[in-house]
Amino acid sequence: MTSAAPTIATAELQVGMYVHLDLGWMSHPFALSSFRIADAAQIAAIRALGLARVRWSPEQSDAAATPSRAATLPVEGPHTAPQP
Repeated sequence: MTSAAPTIATAELQVGMYVHLDLGWMSHPFALSSFRIADAAQIAAIRALGLARVRWSPEQSDAAATPSRAATLPVEGPHTAPQP
């Protein structure tokens, strides 16, 4: 059994990240729904889609493309304990 790919805020996207857009192929300007981000223009196009988060595959991403720690932490709410 495989686990679901982690998600990342579109504000944290970087060149080299391998992302998965959970949209129909006619709903975005890319040839494929899963791809490695090649440049800043692709990041801008993903953000223009209005998505808050996208799935990404760390194992398929370039080693240098890693999100900040804040982008990967769970969101704290009134019923969750702070993360150490």
